[in-house]
Amino acid sequence: MDEAKLKELRERIDTIDNNILDLLADRLDLAREIGQAKGNKPVYDPEREEIVLSRLRSRVPDWDRDALDSIYGAIIEMCRSVQERN
Repeated sequence: MDEAKLKELRERIDTIDNNILDLLADRLDLAREIGQAKGNKPVYDPEREEIVLSRLRSRVPDWDRDALDSIYGAIIEMCRSVQERN
């Protein structure tokens, strides 16, 4: 592979990474709002988290389930932490 092509591909990955961060910021903002809407209800809702994970797994059945669960587990944990701070 030539250097120009490699540079182009890496720039595309950088763009995707930036988009992912923007989407994560949006998700965290919504998590804060959900935390406020919950009021005194518990932040941790294992049933809801399983619904989210199941929905995502069904969209990409050929992906590594453990990796997907790990990625989204971290995202959900991060969202839970911002709910707990409110």
